[in-house]
Amino acid sequence: MKNIRNILALVVLLLVVMPLGMAQEPENYERPYSPPDISRFVTNLSDKQKAELKKIAAEGRTTIEGYRREMKELHESIMIYYRMAGDRSDDLFPLYCQRSALYAKIDQEKYRIKMKMDAILTPEQLEELHRNIELERRQRQLQQQMRHFIHP
Repeated sequence: MKNIRNILALVVLLLVVMPLGMAQEPENYERPYSPPDISRFVTNLSDKQKAELKKIAAEGRTTIEGYRREMKELHESIMIYYRMAGDRSDDLFPLYCQRSALYAKIDQEKYRIKMKMDAILTPEQLEELHRNIELERRQRQLQQQMRHFIHP
């Protein structure tokens, strides 16, 4: 009985520690990207503004999803080298650079989308947008604090 307990403890320890030792990026590239729905935060959008915002969001989503597909393929290549024995630095380091470049492209595209969307809004609408986004952020933080308080 004592041996079984020791074996179970070892198995649990390995299951907990092994993933920590594996060098993997979080698979954020698999989550679909969707630019924010401005109409949730700004109440007085014209039909023309709504149509333009929808068009910008669709174009941005398409571009970013292309980058995410590239990221997934790159991640699979990186994982092949991780699974191989021996030093694979010469093969891995260029892949790391490619991955960093893709993350930068994704961030740049998100910023371009934001700038295009901001250009469509009036200064008053931008102020309302920022105020309501900040309000939602605070509400989310409060909900998270309550969850941690209730379920520490």
